[in-house]
Amino acid sequence: MPPQADSALRQLSVLANLLRPILGSHAEASADDLLARFGSISAIMTVSREALYAALGGNGEVAEALLAARKLASAGWREEIAGEVVDAADPRLAQYLLCKLQNAHEERLHVIFMDSGGRYIRDERIAAGSHSKLSLRTRTIMRRAFELEAHKLILAHNHPSGRALASKEDRLATARFEMVVRELELELVDHLIIGAGRAYSMRHNRLLAS
Repeated sequence: MPPQADSALRQLSVLANLLRPILGSHAEASADDLLARFGSISAIMTVSREALYAALGGNGEVAEALLAARKLASAGWREEIAGEVVDAADPRLAQYLLCKLQNAHEERLHVIFMDSGGRYIRDERIAAGSHSKLSLRTRTIMRRAFELEAHKLILAHNHPSGRALASKEDRLATARFEMVVRELELELVDHLIIGAGRAYSMRHNRLLAS
């Protein structure tokens, strides 16, 4: 069996098993419909609540079960990474941030705080609203970093448009933020932009100064 077909069957089985306690004999058909619409379990776990309800024909019980599974997966990642070195390129981190930020109707700024060795301390949403509001949160982030005794930071924010690329405003705001971080002897590890089912790394794309 081709690897792609084998992966599709595994995803169908996993999703059907998740839905079976609610849908019984209809679980596999519903799982197949969801996968046909969204393409993968990963995509299903990051779509908006509205899109999920629409795909399920308003079946709130199933939608809420999937949303609960999403929260459980996020909590599992936080538990797994606690005290470990955070890799900004880790697919698990991208998935976690997609669950947190994708499909929001407003921009949200999320920060991961790490110690001097890059080990996870905590992650928090710092702000939500327009881009202009987000760009003014440097003082809030710095204060929280000192409270947590953090030395390294990963910023992440979403683009409600779904376009996962750094805008001119993103580049300018990040450059200003990076200057402040260096002056305070902290380190900006990366700035991730969430959209279109992926995380765009400003570090990987050489948009950070250091």
